[in-house]
Amino acid sequence: MRLIITFMLTSAMGIFFAFFLSWIVGHIWPAAQIPVFTILTVWWLWVGWRYASARDRGQF
Repeated sequence: MRLIITFMLTSAMGIFFAFFLSWIVGHIWPAAQIPVFTILTVWWLWVGWRYASARDRGQF
């Protein structure tokens, strides 16, 4: 249960962060908004899963 909650919270934070950065990039270069959001979201989900897994195992 702790793993799921940690992953959901880190994912929500990462998706918000990716949305905000892609919104800024979209004002400068509109064609890059969706790729920036997609790349940052996928990367953050991967990092969030690794963090949640390590935290669940007690490494943090």
